[in-house]
Amino acid sequence: MGFQQLWEEEKYLWHKHFIPSVIAGIAVAVMAYVQEQTVSNIVLIASIGSSTMILTNAASHHLVKLRTALGSYSVAAIIAVLIQLYTQVVPLSTPVVVAFSVFFSGMAIYLLNMVHPPAISVAVSFVLTDTASLTFLSLFPAILLFFIIVRLLAYLISQHLSLRRFLDEFKRHVITG
Repeated sequence: MGFQQLWEEEKYLWHKHFIPSVIAGIAVAVMAYVQEQTVSNIVLIASIGSSTMILTNAASHHLVKLRTALGSYSVAAIIAVLIQLYTQVVPLSTPVVVAFSVFFSGMAIYLLNMVHPPAISVAVSFVLTDTASLTFLSLFPAILLFFIIVRLLAYLISQHLSLRRFLDEFKRHVITG
């Protein structure tokens, strides 16, 4: 491969990912600005940052569809709430609670075919906090709406895709074979 060909390929990759990365960076910066800087919020923002980079830089594929991300975050949040409720009855050490949150949320998203690994950090974030379950779950619609807006911006600004194609992000992917 000659220098000119390498230069053209690298320039294409840079141009293809610059705007989506700017969108992701600004969106997560806004999220970080409005959040109090606690350990659990830092873990949550890191998870959201990872998901935002995936949602803005990747073409529509089952593993990066908006439906998959939203579903896996929701499943992880529900698992975390259940673990937190359980630990109010049976006290467990922090490492055990973290292990349970990773294991159960990970298994659930795999079994439900909603694999979006950054979502597992949501469960960890929640079990590390002292926030009441209802307070945490009230944040959730905002996070899900955040992902929808970011993915829509990626479609409209950087990927130049149609709104009809954006609506495919919410369809269930059926695995055959």
